[in-house]
Amino acid sequence: MSEEHTNLKKEWTDEERLALAERLEEELDVFIDGLEKKRYEEGWPEDRWQEEMDKHPFFMKNTPQPGDEVHPMFEGLQKLKYDPEENTAEELALNYKEDGNFI
Repeated sequence: MSEEHTNLKKEWTDEERLALAERLEEELDVFIDGLEKKRYEEGWPEDRWQEEMDKHPFFMKNTPQPGDEVHPMFEGLQKLKYDPEENTAEELALNYKEDGNFI
């Protein structure tokens, strides 16, 4: 491209901008309507959602007991909070203090 061509910039009027926005909105609607319709089946079953929620590391109310299967995400969260390589001594002390106050 020539330098002269790259320096040209179209000045849009408010009406042109609104017309472009409307056209893009319509094109998006057509695109979305054309997507394959399928039922979401990857989530938790309706009859067991509470049980599944209690197992999820972000929502569990009780920590796993010795011998329980530990979710990898739970292990990762523990590492972020309690690993001496990830935290300073002061951060670790504060984390343990907060846990003690929570119990």
